Amino acid sequence: MTHRPQPLGDMRLHLTLTRGMADATGTDAAGAFADGRLDNAEWADALMTCRECSQVLACRRWQGQRVEGPRAIPKMCGNHAFFKRLKGGQWPP
Repeated sequence: MTHRPQPLGDMRLHLTLTRGMADATGTDAAGAFADGRLDNAEWADALMTCRECSQVLACRRWQGQRVEGPRAIPKMCGNHAFFKRLKGGQWPP
C-alpha cells in the first residue's frame, strides 16, 4: 500500500484558523513579532502545519464555541507547542 500525502488546505482558511486559535487562546502573535519571539519563517511553519492538519472540522467547532476569556490550547491542535511557546509556557495563566 502506497502512502499518498493529502493535499494542503486552503491558505486563506488556515490563516483564519491560525489567527482564530491565537485569539481564542489569548496568544499575542503581533506582540510576539514585535518583541522578536516570532519571525516570518516560524509563522509560515505554523501556517503550513495548520494546512497539513486533518482536524479542520474539530478546530472550526472548537473555535465556534463562545466562551469568556482565553481558553486552554487544545491538544488536538497541530500547533499546540507553537502557541504554548508564544505564550511563554505559562498556560493556564
